[in-house]
Amino acid sequence: MTAVAKMLGATTSFTAVQVAQLMTELGRAGFKPDQINAMTGAVMDMARATGTDATLASGIMAASIRQFGLEATDAARVADVLTKAANSTFNTVEGLGESLKYAGPVAKELGLSLEDTVAILGSLGNVGIQGSEAGTALRRLGVISAATGEKLKATFGINNIDAAGNLKPLIQIMDDIGKAVENLKEKKKVQKMNEAFGLLGITSASVLSRAAVDTQKLAAELKNADGTASKAAKNMDAGLGGAFRIAMSAAEGLQIAVGT
Repeated sequence: MTAVAKMLGATTSFTAVQVAQLMTELGRAGFKPDQINAMTGAVMDMARATGTDATLASGIMAASIRQFGLEATDAARVADVLTKAANSTFNTVEGLGESLKYAGPVAKELGLSLEDTVAILGSLGNVGIQGSEAGTALRRLGVISAATGEKLKATFGINNIDAAGNLKPLIQIMDDIGKAVENLKEKKKVQKMNEAFGLLGITSASVLSRAAVDTQKLAAELKNADGTASKAAKNMDAGLGGAFRIAMSAAEGLQIAVGT
């Protein structure tokens, strides 16, 4: 790990100290040295591509992997998804990480993938529902949609399970609800939404029922986001600022070598 930190510190726009700090954060999350070495590049790409502090990015990376039962080898996937979402919606990686604290574990239990979950959070973020508020909203909608099938059928005339008896994806349920109320007058629409989701869930339910198609499109983009973080990070380091950061990192590497 020391050798990797020195090498990356001397050859990238991150200093060896920054690399060591993000490695420490991954170690605190329970990852082994070989896993940390494999994950570090993905964390650095996500941090540079989104302007996120590297140590903070590593904590969000570690938590996201744990929340969705992923492996250290999925680090690049997580980086690509969060980078794509942060750079194409009104969200930041830090905000998405805060949302996932509240929504991630429940979303996993409801059968939602990382991509589907982040797409929903992205849509909520676009209307200003961000951070813990977005995570709590997704958790509430997910639990209600899964646990109150009979009520949803009575209120909207829709099923929360498919023909095989499996729970439908949350965004599909919200899309079905949106179609069920689209021709109703506003007063009746609000009454039904309030009846199903309550005062605390009505806003986010209304947003997602209207933006279901866009959310599904975003989820598809996130599932095809391979290489997004790496490409964006390289673009960020392509200019004068990147060249200066790389030069400073190389200078620090020389100082470490001389000091050693």
